[in-house]
Amino acid sequence: MSFRRAPNPNRNHPLHCPWCAGEDLLPNTEDDFAWLCRDCTRVFSVRYHGQDAPARRPAPALSTSAAIQLSLSRRGHLNDPAVSPAGPTATGDLPGAVREENARLVEKHADELYDAPADVILAWAREHVPGRLAVTLSMENTVLAELAARHTPDADLLFLDTGYHFEETLAVARDVDRRYPQTLVTATPTLTRAEQDAAYGPGLYRRDPAACCRMRKVEPLAVHLTPYAGWVTGLRRADGPTRAHAPALSLDATGRLKISPLVTWSLADTEAFIADHDLIRHPLTTQGYPSIGCATCTLPVADGEDPRAGRWAGQNKTECGLHS
Repeated sequence: MSFRRAPNPNRNHPLHCPWCAGEDLLPNTEDDFAWLCRDCTRVFSVRYHGQDAPARRPAPALSTSAAIQLSLSRRGHLNDPAVSPAGPTATGDLPGAVREENARLVEKHADELYDAPADVILAWAREHVPGRLAVTLSMENTVLAELAARHTPDADLLFLDTGYHFEETLAVARDVDRRYPQTLVTATPTLTRAEQDAAYGPGLYRRDPAACCRMRKVEPLAVHLTPYAGWVTGLRRADGPTRAHAPALSLDATGRLKISPLVTWSLADTEAFIADHDLIRHPLTTQGYPSIGCATCTLPVADGEDPRAGRWAGQNKTECGLHS
């Protein structure tokens, strides 16, 4: 970078634009204290003029997140991210008889399926689930779609489109819809990206990733699981310490069967199955992305790192909430 004059060592470093709360800021040469917001294109200066001697000690400064929310709320265009937008947010109730049968099945079969092979677990699901079954797909890979076509052909495929996916992820979803005969159900959030920015302020995934995941992942999936008595997940114990003891069969909070046929698989097992059966491959998995979520919150990882180390990197967060 070239400068009109030597960089000012006393330049303040704002964390967001005072007009739009954008965080894409660059030093500007208008003066030694100027910054350009690339979101709204405004140039502004931040200067330190001195410190007053108050009669009493001032209150502690707000956190950056709290300050942004307060600033935006004063301008009348920020909702509380703890409050989801109007609309359904939870899974509908199961009939009592189905809940009881699911609980009985888990009590009887969870231990025997704990380390069972994927085909055995899915064959069990086809025989025992007392109602419709959904196979959830992240499109990080298509192993579950292939296994479902072989062992649970009557199950629906369920894809959660957060609105923030890599374009490559959406391309995989389109390819899955063309390749497999099952119905592909696409779950979407209540708000579009633009609507969420207008309601909660831009960059919610940075300021409050838990709220963003709740509104764009957890709640849409919960709503779309209503017709089903059970759902199949791609959880693997090898994915990290938070999943090291994941069961193959359990009950979720609504009493539905949660079935994870890949729990014993390693990343190498997954790669071998993809290669052996010529499955649709997500191109980013060969570019340092062993675990893929939203484009805004996923980074590549180095060799030997935890496969999920690139998810919410720099945030105190390791799970989106779907499996917690």
